[in-house]
Amino acid sequence: MVVVERRAQLVFGGHPAITPMIRLQLTRAGLSVGAHVVVYQSRFFEQSFPSDNAAFERVELVEAVRNDRQASLQRMRESMLAGSFDLGLFVGGMEGVEEEFDLFRRLHPGTPAFPIASTGAAAAKLFGRDSVLQSAHPELRDELSYLTLIRDLVDAARSSQRL
Repeated sequence: MVVVERRAQLVFGGHPAITPMIRLQLTRAGLSVGAHVVVYQSRFFEQSFPSDNAAFERVELVEAVRNDRQASLQRMRESMLAGSFDLGLFVGGMEGVEEEFDLFRRLHPGTPAFPIASTGAAAAKLFGRDSVLQSAHPELRDELSYLTLIRDLVDAARSSQRL
């Protein structure tokens, strides 16, 4: 949540399991969502959009690729990651998080990308395959209980952009 408080944007692909969790965390933190959170959704899944979408002011709907789930997801991910970013944080997830991480690295080769291993699943797998990241940021492996870590990563990313 520190990222949102620091006037950055949280950008994520909407999912029936993820969108409600993010809405709940923002509500618990008492944060105004406003322009700080952008949810991307593929119209391929329009019939199963979570009702929690209504809590977000910015929901970007990406046109589906007719009868093609995978191509629709790819189009949505490309739209979601087309902007400029100071850094990428990748949390938990399944194979989609791995695909988004790899796409982020291709589209933004000079931008820091951090899989938060302590959240498990795909993020832990991504962290495990990068020995340089493991050496540079071992704190990502441990329980992520300090939101200041996110602030520090944002600050480090912004500093490297100015070099």
